[in-house]
Amino acid sequence: MSNGKQEIIDDIKKYIKENRGDYNLWYVGVSSNARNTLFIEHKVKEKQDLWTYKTAVSSEIAREVERYFLIVLGADGMVGSDDETARMVYAYRKAMHTDP
Repeated sequence: MSNGKQEIIDDIKKYIKENRGDYNLWYVGVSSNARNTLFIEHKVKEKQDLWTYKTAVSSEIAREVERYFLIVLGADGMVGSDDETARMVYAYRKAMHTDP
């Protein structure tokens, strides 16, 4: 399990780079249940789409990772979530059927 900020950033950056690495084509967010958020809320297809998630040691670290991808690298998403305890950072490549 990934915990540290830099380890999570490196893991997600590597995954994105290996899978058509244009950050603006990817959505990054934070959730307390990444699988539910990915597959139900965002309509990501588990076996068809490109997606990943990592669990941070704290919600503060998860939010720092999220801000890095959104603000520094230009990924799509919204800074901050309603769930203050969210520790899972997720990313998926946007497609016609995902939301967004």
